[in-house]
Amino acid sequence: MGRLREPAQGATDRVLLASCGAVVPETLLAAELLAENEGVDATVLCLSSPDRLYHDWRGSHMPAIETGSATGTCQLDRLLAPDEQGVPVVTVIDGASHALAWLGSALGMRCVPLGVDRFGQSGSQPSVYAEYSISPEAIVAAALVALE
Repeated sequence: MGRLREPAQGATDRVLLASCGAVVPETLLAAELLAENEGVDATVLCLSSPDRLYHDWRGSHMPAIETGSATGTCQLDRLLAPDEQGVPVVTVIDGASHALAWLGSALGMRCVPLGVDRFGQSGSQPSVYAEYSISPEAIVAAALVALE
């Protein structure tokens, strides 16, 4: 897991794009399109194991739920810069969108989860990604919605 793209210094309109797997290149392209065409800077996170990230986050917060004590830190906390709290997030996965939708709640941010939520389409990769709204253009649109 790591940060693949950093926002420009002093950027005012910002979004966090969290992605994994085969759609990471589309997410990076969307970040470039956002900057060039919309004036929106994006941090791009590559989540190499959403399952491990979720269990790490949950494990760091469960003691607080059970005892009322302060929460611990987890990998997700370490991935974000302090000034990224409150920045809207778009999650992108070539699987079920709900697999990453929890990030919005975990981060306390508005979240637009993108993914494959219905099945049966076939075609070229760009046409299938467009159909499922995980193309660079769809990611840009989702980021703009998250910023509203």
